[in-house]
Amino acid sequence: MNYLTRKLGVTPINFGLLLTVYFAHFNNGMIAVLQGGLLPYIRAEYGLSYAQSGLLLSSHQIGNLGAVLLMGILPFLIGKKKSVLFLGPGVIVGFILTTVTGNPIILIIAFSLTGICRGTMSNSNTSEVSKIASNRASALSLLNAFFAFGALLAPLLLAFGENTSIGWRTAPFVLSITALAAFVLLARSGLSNTQAIKTASNSFTFLKTTNFWLNAGVLFCYLAAEATIIGWFQLYFAETELLPANIANITPSLLWVMILLGRIACAAIPQRVNKNKLSLMLGIIFSVMFVVIITTTSSIVGIICLTIIGLSMAGMYPLTIAVTHNTSSTTVTGTLMAIAIIGAITMPGFVGVLADNYGLTLGLSAVIVPLAIMIILLITKNIYNKQT
Repeated sequence: MNYLTRKLGVTPINFGLLLTVYFAHFNNGMIAVLQGGLLPYIRAEYGLSYAQSGLLLSSHQIGNLGAVLLMGILPFLIGKKKSVLFLGPGVIVGFILTTVTGNPIILIIAFSLTGICRGTMSNSNTSEVSKIASNRASALSLLNAFFAFGALLAPLLLAFGENTSIGWRTAPFVLSITALAAFVLLARSGLSNTQAIKTASNSFTFLKTTNFWLNAGVLFCYLAAEATIIGWFQLYFAETELLPANIANITPSLLWVMILLGRIACAAIPQRVNKNKLSLMLGIIFSVMFVVIITTTSSIVGIICLTIIGLSMAGMYPLTIAVTHNTSSTTVTGTLMAIAIIGAITMPGFVGVLADNYGLTLGLSAVIVPLAIMIILLITKNIYNKQT
């Protein structure tokens, strides 16, 4: 424990809170990935089209965005802990709803509720770790490693559920229980229960900085690609027969194993390393591998590309957050994530519409556009930071 507190720059009194936040983010990772994992089962059982499936993924992100925006306001009114406990537990209702009906409207509500929880926890956890850890980059990378660990377990939970009497419904039921445990721990934790105080760090002066907008643009494009990959790749591998169905079902776990390894590696990166240059390198690798994976007909090449994509994705989010000024403020974090999540809202749904009309492969190829813009922004960031 002493080594970890020194490494992350966390005082012993805050170590218990840090562990609770990490567990909550682990649970958040399962929530985020289970949506895409459930999609093939829901689509098959309820007879949904590509466009309807994409709308469910987008509704999850809309809930995510709504929560992020609310988390920029509610802590000033009722405190952070009460805000988290007010917005988050709806995920339990959302998961239960997915197991009982194929009504598209109810499914949209269900996916929105899971998104509200995800956005609430992402904002709260990120700002809390930034606040209590002086080695912010390492602490955030480890936070996102817990997210990745939860994310890689979600598909395995689905695979396990197939062997039970209730099938795929096992996973949302189990996750409802773990979500409840996370909220109980947060309710008993040292998370602030008083109203946040508006200070200069919580003002909107950051909107005037070039640094903020460059990082927001990068995250917008990155999350557009990430949400599409997480939401659609399992179905893509199975329906294009690039991989056998049984292997396609566990590709999300493979992806998140690599993301987990990459984020653990990012947590060990010395603070002196130029994080903007590293982000550019990872962004280029990510983009190239994506192009290869949607053009190849080789299963082996597809698996290799997926592992490299996972490694390259690992550092994009935490490194970008780490170089954005003042992310200990829920206002800065909330605004940054709100802008970024718009990309995650629009892209999966757009891919679904294209897939209904032109096929899933062509639909996924649209992701090349935000990836190209991301590379341009990353190059601009490196040039800008040399001049400032």
